[in-house]
This record gives sequence, C-alpha cells and structure tokens, in this order.
Amino acid sequence: MTIPEIKLIPSPDTEEAKAAAVHKWNKVAGTRHKLGGEPIGENVETPSCTMCKQPMTCYATIDSIGDDYDLGDCWVINVFVCMKCGTTSSQIDPAYV
Repeated sequence: MTIPEIKLIPSPDTEEAKAAAVHKWNKVAGTRHKLGGEPIGENVETPSCTMCKQPMTCYATIDSIGDDYDLGDCWVINVFVCMKCGTTSSQIDPAYV
C-alpha cells in the first residue's frame, strides 16, 4: 500500500529553532519532510513486519534539521508502519541531494 504523498513544511516558532534549521551548504536538505509517498534514499528496502510478516508502508520521511543537527551527510529517516498490526520500523539512509 502507498499512502498519497503529503509534503510537510517546517515552521520553526522561535529564533533559536529558525537558526537550528539552516543548511548553509545544501539547498535540498530540510525540504524533504513528508507523510506517505515512496521512501527517499539510495538503499531503501521496504521492510516486512517483524510480527506478522506483511509488507510495511512508508508512513513518513523526516529530513535532516540544519547543519548542527545534520544526519550523516543530509540523510533522511524513513518511518514504516504495518497497516495490519501497527508495528513500526525506521531506517536512516543516504538521500539523493
């Protein structure tokens, strides 16, 4: 199952949060937050549920948060969920930037 992709736009509420979200060296990082759609990354394999063995669904992709909190080299976290039993799994994977 693929959930329709819903882009998420970060909206930091404080000056500290705004400063934390800055990517000085990369214009793509920080723009790939989303719900649903296909997972992002170079080596992503959709996992099977550890409980019921069903294929899992990409539920969200979380992008790196600014230079100070960068994951690897602007990587993303893909979060998967089993729509049958609710088990979750996540993968950190290099993304195309």
